[in-house]
Amino acid sequence: MATGLKLQPQQNAHGRLTLDLSNRGLTSIPEEVFDITDLEILDVSNNKLTSIPEAIDRLQKLYHLYIYDNQLTEVPPEVCSLSNLEVLSIKSNKLSTLPPGVEKLQKLRELFIQDNQLTEVSAGVCSLSNLEVLNAKNNNLSTLPPGVEKLQNLRELYLLGNKLTEVPAGVCSLSNLEVLSVGQNNIQHLPDDVRRLTRLKTLGVTNCKFKEFPSQVLQLKTLEKLYADDCKFNTVPDEWGELQNLWLLSLEHNLLGTLPSTMSQLHKLREVYLRNNKYDTFPEVLCELPAMEKLDIRNNNITRLPTALHRADKLRPEGLGVSDNPLTYPPRDVCEKGTVDIMDFLKLEVEKKARILSYASFKHLSQKFKQPQWRPFASRLGLSTSEINEIRTSAPDDVPDQVYQTLVHWKLKAGEAATLSALEQHLIELGFDQLAELLEQTPRVGT
Repeated sequence: MATGLKLQPQQNAHGRLTLDLSNRGLTSIPEEVFDITDLEILDVSNNKLTSIPEAIDRLQKLYHLYIYDNQLTEVPPEVCSLSNLEVLSIKSNKLSTLPPGVEKLQKLRELFIQDNQLTEVSAGVCSLSNLEVLNAKNNNLSTLPPGVEKLQNLRELYLLGNKLTEVPAGVCSLSNLEVLSVGQNNIQHLPDDVRRLTRLKTLGVTNCKFKEFPSQVLQLKTLEKLYADDCKFNTVPDEWGELQNLWLLSLEHNLLGTLPSTMSQLHKLREVYLRNNKYDTFPEVLCELPAMEKLDIRNNNITRLPTALHRADKLRPEGLGVSDNPLTYPPRDVCEKGTVDIMDFLKLEVEKKARILSYASFKHLSQKFKQPQWRPFASRLGLSTSEINEIRTSAPDDVPDQVYQTLVHWKLKAGEAATLSALEQHLIELGFDQLAELLEQTPRVGT
């Protein structure tokens, strides 16, 4: 394949002499390549190489070396003599070990060894004091070598898809770490020391074996992105207030049916992914996220979207995913048209229902309540225990009067917030759907 191949090194945008031989179907690297001793970037990725010639050590000015997506079972030690190398990518081969002498690559900043058959990372990697990115995902690693804590310039560490049973010792001492990906491992808990990662921005724990949501995550004040999909969580803790920098939250493929109200404190949250959970009702707290641009809540059991969702006015035109839910409100034909039509519908509904309820409507609605429904309804509207007891004393056996007094209390306390839309939402969240539907028939101000 090498015979007759034209070798034409080019200056890249940064002035580096570059030779791109990727995607050429090569089974070997042409010998002439090793005569270009001024070469700074060599890319022989996506070929059919089974070996790298020892002559590679003649390219002492190499700055980047890309030999990924080949059929290599080993990398020769001569690669480790390239003392100016800053980026080395040997991912997606068939490597079971790293080349001996890797510790000699003292200028190395980025090392990509993912998608191989490695059972260990050689101890020499821990001597690479300038290393900033280490990607070792999709191998057969059960741990990292002692001394990993010496990699104090490391910013990104990817260990997804290995055979880890815990976060390797020393990782929590990497004070400059910004990205940590340990998903698709047999990890059952996070160490308490994870709080020492005071610069961590992205954490991936997808498809780990946690028995419950790792509360240690909620102490990572600098966290911006959290991926915790496919962990079988049926609940998440309440203490989300510390994550003031979080802008992406992915909890897909879990067993969640609720979200805590404290998530309303996440004022920077822009993207929320809740696909394939167990939601029967739309989590109201999502309506209180002022920055939300994208929400994916597909494949749940939600029948209604709350009108309060209209407040999410920063949603992108294609930012709302609600398909594969048994939605009846908004009507299916509206939902099938997409985000813009759904939001327009909800806004129109709010405008229709925004008038304050009249006392006459309270009389009408109170006639429809049954005894067991009154007390939870009063509690839902914010009445105190003493107020509820006072109403019960004044009308001990008169359910309509108890409900009427409850609604009057609520209206006086809530003021302009006491709208038909708000009352409808309270009833729905209590499971009183039939009563909510009756609201459409109640007399209102001006009728």
